[in-house]
Amino acid sequence: MNSKKLTYQSEILASQNTLLEYTGMQSKEFFETGLPVKISTELLLAQTIDAFTQIQEALSSVQPYQTASNDVLEKQIVEHSPVYQRFIIQNSLSQIKNQLLTSAEWPELALKGSINKQALQWNEVFSSSQRSYALAVVLSIPIFSGGSLLSSNLEKYHANQASEFKTQKDILGFLDEVENEKIQIQTLFSTLEAQKLSLSQNEEIVRLSFKSYQLGKATMLELLNSQTDLIDAKINLAKTKIDLSALVKRFAWNLGKPVDQKE
Repeated sequence: MNSKKLTYQSEILASQNTLLEYTGMQSKEFFETGLPVKISTELLLAQTIDAFTQIQEALSSVQPYQTASNDVLEKQIVEHSPVYQRFIIQNSLSQIKNQLLTSAEWPELALKGSINKQALQWNEVFSSSQRSYALAVVLSIPIFSGGSLLSSNLEKYHANQASEFKTQKDILGFLDEVENEKIQIQTLFSTLEAQKLSLSQNEEIVRLSFKSYQLGKATMLELLNSQTDLIDAKINLAKTKIDLSALVKRFAWNLGKPVDQKE
């Protein structure tokens, strides 16, 4: 019993630390929000889950794309998605980095300068006014680099091609991901409605089982089984709410649609 209690307390602490890490809040700031550190009742737990899984704002921003064609989704992604822009920027940075592969093969123009201090004796080194200066513009031209120039250019070309292929692959994978998210949202909505119905049915079953148990027409085992089914139904419903909320908001982010922060 004590081991389970310690395990539970450890999981609570780990969850709080994870929440602080993702929100960027300090412990003091977290407690000042008024959020319950320990949720002691089932009703409070349900209310907390409902508060964190509100999706009205996000859903209204992506509603037109729920039934949109893939071409419309792709156009929205190309024009507004921050994830798509990240792929493009990463490819541009790779192209710039690949330019360095041939940097040693091209002429180098450098400005060099020097200053000399002269004195007849060591004790006059820092006091003597005898100084000389030199300033030069130096042009270095690699002469015997024909073979390395060819190989460096080939290496740069293939590196650029690899970067382009990776970018296209990432973009295609991302487009497929967004299209799948659209379908998954519809599936989770159907699942949510089915689980709400299941919860209502299990609550009625528990009520009838309790009455039957009081009348001696049902065993304790049957009553406990019905209560276990009810708990499972509540857990499944809560999990679906969380999954749906995260998916809708991720779908909105991937489309580049702003979501009100008050959610």
